Amino acid sequence: MGVSFAADILKQSRELILVFRECVTSYTSTLLVVDEKHGTLRDGLIQLCVGLRPLDGPNAVIRCDPAPAFSALVNDQLLLQHKISLEIGRVKNQNKNPVAERAIQELEHELLRLQPEGGTVSPRTLSVATAHLNSRIRSRGLSSREMWTQRDQFTNSQVPLTDQALIREQHLQRLVNHPHSETLKAPRGALRSSPSITVGDLVYLYCDRNKSRGRDRYLVVLVDGEWCNVRKFVGSQLRNVSYRVKKSECYKVAPFRVHTPWYPSEEESSDCDPDVGVDQSPPTDGRGLPIDEEPSPESGQLPPPAPEVPIEISSPPSALAPAEDVPRYGEDSQPGLPDDVEVIPAPSPSVSPAVNERPTRQRRLPRRLQDYVAELK
Repeated sequence: MGVSFAADILKQSRELILVFRECVTSYTSTLLVVDEKHGTLRDGLIQLCVGLRPLDGPNAVIRCDPAPAFSALVNDQLLLQHKISLEIGRVKNQNKNPVAERAIQELEHELLRLQPEGGTVSPRTLSVATAHLNSRIRSRGLSSREMWTQRDQFTNSQVPLTDQALIREQHLQRLVNHPHSETLKAPRGALRSSPSITVGDLVYLYCDRNKSRGRDRYLVVLVDGEWCNVRKFVGSQLRNVSYRVKKSECYKVAPFRVHTPWYPSEEESSDCDPDVGVDQSPPTDGRGLPIDEEPSPESGQLPPPAPEVPIEISSPPSALAPAEDVPRYGEDSQPGLPDDVEVIPAPSPSVSPAVNERPTRQRRLPRRLQDYVAELK
């Protein structure tokens, strides 16, 4: 007891709360931090852990998620001087830090009970919410405060407890809960089979489910029993970061098959029946000519010549008949017109009409102005 811890950051109302929990008794401590820089988190972890860890004993191990600030403190010398070391969870494991995530959920519920309207949290409100959280009765019949201090939280009298009994009871409860958890996660009882993966294979990960984009591809660089190391393969780039995952958590990328046309070899073409064999002649157009070849006189497959159009159709009448033979309107020689029909002579083609000629209609005054003397202009 007092050796294994878990830590995480709670982001709420533009505030950052560092949540720190002991794994055996679930005793929780909190602290408001300014930012998520590794220096700020290092000071916060020392401030919360130095009063709970043993003064003379093994180093306190703090479980964290692979955030950049926590990853930078893995081998920090200042933490090692205070007998504190960090354990970073696997990146591709969705349940990498369950103790800290559960602590954050419980702290959010306590803050909601104190401030139903929400908003920023003051240090006083955070301390009261943390005290209420530690006073809640757990499944073992005691609160976190009673298990940590071994004293009754109402009378402050000593409670006869042993650390080994608490640890053993907690372990038995987790073993009993495992079948129910497996049934919930896999209702049909089907376990994932470990695929045969070798170095150089491209794989997908089940945990990379996303509705807005496709899965990332990974290249297998190392195989170690039921585990393998993969590196992200994006386009033509192979990333430097290596992830350690189980074989059952990944599956192979389906190979891309390119369809290629099949052509029989010489032996197969000779054995085939000519009536049933494959036609290997090049494609032709409607005239029987190959598409890629031009017609030539030697081949004897020239296109048929265009039909000759009579000159009477292709040329205008004025170019065929002399001027004296072309009938004109207004002449007596034009048959088929009665005498009372006035024939308007056609304008001479040499004389062009006036451009933008003004109209010559007669202009009259309106009836309402007939009683007045007016001049039209």
